[in-house]
Amino acid sequence: MSFLKQIQKTDATPAAYARPPIILDRWQYRLSSTPHPWSQPLGSYWLSLGEGLPQTIVRSPQGKDLGILLGFPIDLNAAALVRGTWTTPPERDARDDAAIANVLNALGGRYIWIVPHRNGMRIYPDAAAQISCVWDASTDEVGSTAGAILQPSEYERRFDRKLFDQLDITNGGWFPGGLTAHDGVARLLPNHYLDLRSLTAHRFAIPTISHPSQAVCLDGFRDIVNAQLTALRQGSHQPVVTLNHDPASTGLMACLKGHVRNLQWVTVKGRHRAARVKQLVAAFNLRHSVQGAMRSDNETHQRFLKRSGHCTAMTDQSDPATFASWADRHCLIDSNGYDIADCPLWTEQDPQEFSITPALLADRLGLKSSTALEKALSHWIDNLPDGIQPRHAFDLAYLELGMGAGNAARFCADPSMLRISPFITYRTVQMMQSLPKALRRNGQLSRALVTRHWPAIDTFPYETLRLRSRLTKRLQSFVQNLGPSRNVSHRNLSRQTH
Repeated sequence: MSFLKQIQKTDATPAAYARPPIILDRWQYRLSSTPHPWSQPLGSYWLSLGEGLPQTIVRSPQGKDLGILLGFPIDLNAAALVRGTWTTPPERDARDDAAIANVLNALGGRYIWIVPHRNGMRIYPDAAAQISCVWDASTDEVGSTAGAILQPSEYERRFDRKLFDQLDITNGGWFPGGLTAHDGVARLLPNHYLDLRSLTAHRFAIPTISHPSQAVCLDGFRDIVNAQLTALRQGSHQPVVTLNHDPASTGLMACLKGHVRNLQWVTVKGRHRAARVKQLVAAFNLRHSVQGAMRSDNETHQRFLKRSGHCTAMTDQSDPATFASWADRHCLIDSNGYDIADCPLWTEQDPQEFSITPALLADRLGLKSSTALEKALSHWIDNLPDGIQPRHAFDLAYLELGMGAGNAARFCADPSMLRISPFITYRTVQMMQSLPKALRRNGQLSRALVTRHWPAIDTFPYETLRLRSRLTKRLQSFVQNLGPSRNVSHRNLSRQTH
């Protein structure tokens, strides 16, 4: 029997089911071992989708079923949105890991891939796990958030208020290491797949792509960013690009030279250097607007929390009210993911070889220690690849323990505005991590992108950025001698991605 059966409407009478149906919010989903109203069979599971979450059938060039994509994937080779039925690129290697890499390397955007594998199924996330995937092994339920898989009474009973407060979620904190706000509910991390037979997560690695030169990498960033913007401009939600005068935003702008005058640009008022932004807008005749930061009411804030499974809280940057006027008609393009190249968890004082401990990780991430956090970080460390260099481990920690958890929760929390980060793909992350050390500090990658793709931007120098960088380093050096209180500076650094 085919893995992909015909979509059918199941009996919608609540009495026909063992438990009351859980109503899914917009962009949410659930995989269950038992049918729910309006669910569709998928392998041995039943899939339910919330309003507006696209699904795409995946097939090989030979017509073999390769599962489905949920979310907003982009075909990087065709520079096109992936919708309906998508045929993967031809496979050059029939081995399992190469076949998986063939699909993941071909995609940008944000998505999860539910794929048949031998006698079961697996779920693979995008490069930063930007669409949330959580599961409860005790009930054999998988979904977007705890609210999508737990009955309301269970949601309240299993809410871990102590951990929620320890991680300071209401003030911009997040749940790292696969933790969530609910006992027994785990989160899928970047670079991990979920085995649906055992409901266990396992690390995987995309085979390394050879990048023969720095120039090839710089051109690769431009091409991948451009492919995604070309695709998005063909869709119903027109892209609006955030414009800030910082290395990440300027590097993105350099990659978009070919699109720059056909795009709408937006800056959140009061958060960035207004004078520098005005200079860029005037010099390059950009279609630009300034958006005031808005504040939602408490009811909206509580809904935001609940939609995320109480895993992230609203901040000025993520408040739906700020971009409400753009919602439903546009998608927001940001430079999120560029930070991977700047190695936020490295310090200049790190020796070449040293041991990574749960305490050190928590400290670099700016997280208060707790028993649950120490256990989760210990498990993460134990499952690192054998022989990994400490700095590469910090790269993975930033992506998996920080960026992934924050982005995933926020996707569910605000389904009014689609956000796409074109720097986040499997190919770009590999390129960032393969760059020489000289390009991986203090915005040097941005400078290299500007020099190669749009040198005119360099007429607007970064003196203020260099000053901020020097002051930040001095502050971090100072607080490193103060013991645990140095968490504050690391937290501020890490939160720039959330």
